[in-house]
Amino acid sequence: MSRLVDMQSLMDRARRRADMVNSNFVSDAELIDWINEGWTELYDKLVSAYGEDYFFESTTGSTVASQPNYDLPSNFYKDLGIGLERNAGSGKYHPVRKFMERDANRLIGSGGALSELKYRIRENELIFAPAPASVASYQIRYIPSAAVLNNFTFASDDVSVAANTITEALHGLVDKSMCLFSSTGTLATGLTLGQLYYVVYVDLNTFSLSLTKGGSAVDITGTGSGNSTFLSVIDGINGWERYIVDHAAIQMKDKEESDTRVLYGKQKKMAENLTAMAAKRDLANPERVTDVERWNCEDDPHDHYYDH
Repeated sequence: MSRLVDMQSLMDRARRRADMVNSNFVSDAELIDWINEGWTELYDKLVSAYGEDYFFESTTGSTVASQPNYDLPSNFYKDLGIGLERNAGSGKYHPVRKFMERDANRLIGSGGALSELKYRIRENELIFAPAPASVASYQIRYIPSAAVLNNFTFASDDVSVAANTITEALHGLVDKSMCLFSSTGTLATGLTLGQLYYVVYVDLNTFSLSLTKGGSAVDITGTGSGNSTFLSVIDGINGWERYIVDHAAIQMKDKEESDTRVLYGKQKKMAENLTAMAAKRDLANPERVTDVERWNCEDDPHDHYYDH
């Protein structure tokens, strides 16, 4: 069973773990960096253990005639497949095969029929080759990137009623990541204390909020007053956030030049348990010796598709 854990809780637990409650030896900025380090490590291990069964998102876009390159979602991490709707409005996305880099020069060009398209993920772009000759809907299935966790205070002047946004320079937040708010004054009108929100990424310095993942921005009708605090939230996934807490506590005690062997041993044990989970998961899903399903092969007259 999963549970939500906010950034302030992670910070408080890390300080308790390192016996540094009410200590200014480690700044909040340092602690936030170390918590993000631990979260990134944990996220990669969870992706290995749970994979697309737990971390999964999809989004759609439209091709443009003779245009090969398309932006990936801002929270893209790992590709799980691309689908192309060959019959407009059907909702049936035919899987598209990847092209190999050695074939790029031969394939890249304009005027490719939809049935001929292949794709490649390169840097922050989705590339179709050859470039599509017509307009069609495509679907990207992917594992999202780990949310950047943050804990910052903003003033009412940082809230825009006209744009429904909050400004925080270089916030680092990822689209669709979860958050909560607290306030020492009055929270912006339209937002509710204790309510879970999802980040709507606008740009490097601004973001909006939604009540649903990938939903529309909440209408902010007043800037509020005083200072409010943004708190990132993660899914603890059966208590695995302990890995993050121990990682941060280890860094804190390292800075203090204290013994970290006990904490390191506990974190190592958790890492071993996650690795074991991944192995057991694979036992139920063994790799095929032969490919019994030929997806979108040129020499296969029976083209398969998936509905989403």
